[in-house]
Amino acid sequence: MKIVYKVARPNGKIHVGSDLRDTITYFESADSAIVAANFPERSQRRIMTFTRGILCESETATPQEVRAVEIGFIR
Repeated sequence: MKIVYKVARPNGKIHVGSDLRDTITYFESADSAIVAANFPERSQRRIMTFTRGILCESETATPQEVRAVEIGFIR
């Protein structure tokens, strides 16, 4: 299953992305420097709740089609 998803971060930012394997543990970058930059205050890191919602899913879409849908949601 290929999906386009939206992640709502605790700081109010929204990330739209795609996952071509529908990996349950994947919801954007795992790069700790990128995540840390979004939460510069220690107090912001004490309680963090991320919400991931599926915007679109398909078993037959090509990777290019999935990315086109992702870009459409971003715009």
